[in-house]
Amino acid sequence: MAYTTILVKGVPVVEEMIVEADLKPGHLVEITSAAKDTVKKHTVVGGTAPCGVVFEAELVGKTIRDTISAGDRAQVLFPRQGEQFLGRVADGEVVTKGDYVCSAGAGEVRKAAVPSAFPFDHPFAVALETVDMSGSAGADPEGFIILQRI
Repeated sequence: MAYTTILVKGVPVVEEMIVEADLKPGHLVEITSAAKDTVKKHTVVGGTAPCGVVFEAELVGKTIRDTISAGDRAQVLFPRQGEQFLGRVADGEVVTKGDYVCSAGAGEVRKAAVPSAFPFDHPFAVALETVDMSGSAGADPEGFIILQRI
């Protein structure tokens, strides 16, 4: 599907933050220890974090496929329960409609593992469509997937 915006449905909290390293819209982010208004790709696989998602820089003519450079300011969405947005599925992963997802590290998502042993994955959203990024099966090279915050 040809997506044009990261926000699919809802009115999330939006904060303007400084990007520590290059990011793309749809990346999950975490607040860094450098400053309260600085973000980087979420790095803890399965870990907890505020559900921050980088939004496209539409006010300066950028799309969801344009990189936001280190040091630039970016709009970061903090979706609330029930709101829908685009995330990015990690390469090599398959996420099926109805799967709970968690961070795959590097700002992307993967299917959350079934809790069987500590440490547990911390899912933050449910997939509203199926995306297969295994091998060459990825229909969308960007790996976009519609997620709903839980």
